[in-house]
Amino acid sequence: MISCEYNRRTINIYFNISAQLNANMKFCQAILFLSLIQNGFMLLLDGQPVTVPTLRQELQQEIQQLRTEFLLMKDMMTTLHESVPSCAVSKKQRTPAFMATLTKSNQACAEGAPLIFDRELLDTRNVYDVRHGTFRAPVNGTYVFTATLTAMGGKYVNVKIVKNFPTNQIALLFIDNRHSLGNWNQRSTTVVVELAIGDDVWLVCVSASEVNGGNDVSHNDFDSHLSGFLIDEL
Repeated sequence: MISCEYNRRTINIYFNISAQLNANMKFCQAILFLSLIQNGFMLLLDGQPVTVPTLRQELQQEIQQLRTEFLLMKDMMTTLHESVPSCAVSKKQRTPAFMATLTKSNQACAEGAPLIFDRELLDTRNVYDVRHGTFRAPVNGTYVFTATLTAMGGKYVNVKIVKNFPTNQIALLFIDNRHSLGNWNQRSTTVVVELAIGDDVWLVCVSASEVNGGNDVSHNDFDSHLSGFLIDEL
């Protein structure tokens, strides 16, 4: 049952939790509302008298305390963010990929010497060294390399792709144009290889060779070039 007792200064409300809400409840709520809007009335909560102004003051104090704690937490988060910038989500690094061309019109290459492609067109992770013509793997994974070489009429090319050592051949490019003085010849090869971090790949001349380079950048016309990229990181 729900009963409501009202006098000049006090409202007593008793709830029977097992009882259903009915018209008596609404009547008590109305009395409570009318009483609260008049300053000085007293509520009995759990048998303890509490005035409306006291409740208002306590709520204001609670709100002020929460506001202070919120501002303190905000300052702490700002300080943490500034002192530990690495906590921010970093962008994913680009896939290693490069392409380099041979700029000289007729590049002579002695036996055992590296064939250096001296002009970079693309290098996403700074993996190709134009000084030495060497690609260095930045991550463990499976890589693809493609080399395209051009020989003028009367020229000879015998070049291999190697890994880490000049004797560790992983691909070969051969052009014999010595008996075709008026013809140019172009050959390409592609190899798929697994590399560990720090492994090197470059081209070595098996025998004395003359490779035709030169390029027309405006038309993307490259006679001899080398490219490579990562296809699967391990």
